[in-house]
Amino acid sequence: MRSLILALFFMCAPSVLSAQDEAQDSRSFDHHEMGRSHAKADDDKERPSEPPPVSPKDGPQNQGAGDQDGGNAGDVREQKVESPVVIRWWRNYDMITAYAGLLAVVVSFAALIILWRTLKASLAAVREAERGSEAAVAAVEETRRIGQAQLRAYLSVTEVKVIKGRDDQPFTFAATLVNSGNTPAAITSMKRFTAFVEGQVDEDFSTSAVEHAYSVNIGPGQSKVIYAANVSIELVGLREAVLRGEFTAAFYLRVAYRDVFGDSHVTEVFRVANGIDMCVTLVALEEYPDTYD
Repeated sequence: MRSLILALFFMCAPSVLSAQDEAQDSRSFDHHEMGRSHAKADDDKERPSEPPPVSPKDGPQNQGAGDQDGGNAGDVREQKVESPVVIRWWRNYDMITAYAGLLAVVVSFAALIILWRTLKASLAAVREAERGSEAAVAAVEETRRIGQAQLRAYLSVTEVKVIKGRDDQPFTFAATLVNSGNTPAAITSMKRFTAFVEGQVDEDFSTSAVEHAYSVNIGPGQSKVIYAANVSIELVGLREAVLRGEFTAAFYLRVAYRDVFGDSHVTEVFRVANGIDMCVTLVALEEYPDTYD
């Protein structure tokens, strides 16, 4: 802002100074011409006037006319010498020029202030529009997020238990997956691990789980049972040993799936049975809660 004002001042100052110089030169020229006119007038007064020759044809009447013409010429010379109106005008010309230059500077400065205020108001309007645009974008994004949250799929594990067949068959873990959302869920991969551990467990076996390729869709409100068998332990009396708390039945499951919007989600559970009937249910431990994304 200061740079613009200084630049405008330096642009207008030479014009004002030039106008003053021209006025000064004009005034000097006028004084010089007036001096010359006065000098000529003095010479004319000192020089004796010679009567014009009179021809024989000229009579007294013509001579009187000549005298009248001579008098008029002298009057014209006297008016040209004095010229009071012109002299006053040239004397005021430099002042008028200076005032006009100063007025131009003032008007330009006022125009610059108006332009600066206009630009400031425009910038404020642009910033306000940007803030409004950002708020509108945020509102649209929040509406989209809420809409997707209401429509997306949600997979959860509602029940885990051990199914006991005949004595010559292994124990099979069964986990029920339910889609409680409003759109289908596409399972892309799965990790699971089952174990019978003597005594209590102190880990969730997530690092021991093996990933398996699994592709299945679960529609909204539908369920899917995931089976996993364990054949690494003696079968006879195992159910009673778990019920007595001597063994722990452990089940780990991690399911990765996508919703209809293309977003990936994970459901992860760890369930155990110790001191309870594993054929009825397995429960979650407080230190290893279920996680849903």
